[in-house]
Amino acid sequence: MANEQRCIDASTGMAGFGAQLRSLRRNKLGLTQRGFAERYNLGPRTIRDLEQGVTNPTPAMRLIVAAIDRDPGGMEEAAIMAAKPSVTV
Repeated sequence: MANEQRCIDASTGMAGFGAQLRSLRRNKLGLTQRGFAERYNLGPRTIRDLEQGVTNPTPAMRLIVAAIDRDPGGMEEAAIMAAKPSVTV
């Protein structure tokens, strides 16, 4: 794991996380804030506030963003599945 290049470092402070999130969204994925939010079933206002340092990322949000950085396609599939209504048998 030491040789992997990572965009998101879950241990960074509030401002560092926002800058890393912006870099992931814009540079790696080429998405707008709205596009990123829609693709991963997140709130656009949440993404804006995190990038601007208005709010602190929760541990869950740090994990979600780190997972998106590591496997964008897999997390997109997970977001699609999570948005589907549950079917009980």
